[in-house]
Amino acid sequence: MHHPQSIAVTGLKHVGKSTLGHALSVRLGLPFLDLDDLLVRRAQYENILPPGHTPEPPIRTVFRALGATRFGEWEAECVREIPSTVSGSAVVLATGGGVCDHPATMAVLSTNYRMLYLHNDPLVLYDRSVRGGVPAFLDPERPREHFLEIAARRDARYREHADLVVDITGLHPDEALARIMEQVR
Repeated sequence: MHHPQSIAVTGLKHVGKSTLGHALSVRLGLPFLDLDDLLVRRAQYENILPPGHTPEPPIRTVFRALGATRFGEWEAECVREIPSTVSGSAVVLATGGGVCDHPATMAVLSTNYRMLYLHNDPLVLYDRSVRGGVPAFLDPERPREHFLEIAARRDARYREHADLVVDITGLHPDEALARIMEQVR
């Protein structure tokens, strides 16, 4: 089990979990892990992700290959395996945007981590999400509306589980990190 000060940085897609989670880990002197990176490495190891460059971000390719249900199962499995990979040390873990949709993953996170939910304007996050094309989890016929529906549902779930909620709407990453540090301490 993780030391109680391990932090899971959660939030919607493209809120800045990886960027701010890494910066937070540096400030706190803790190792940083990114759940998406762990999933991509596993997919490469299991030959699900083709070697070399893919036309879309690798995590999207993994999601498409596995489907939503199996992808969620993999997230839960990876989160459960983390304690053995870091020798019980406290860490900062950036999660995927949809972990709140998987009760098994949320149970592990809630038990082993201090949960930090980063909130930003969903319209800003939608614009960031579609820059590289419409993500696999969105209805291609109505991606904006579908994203906003998902955002509302996930926002409620993240708030329900969060130990800390930090609104970073309109903030530069340095300002967002300062606001996070105020809450974490």
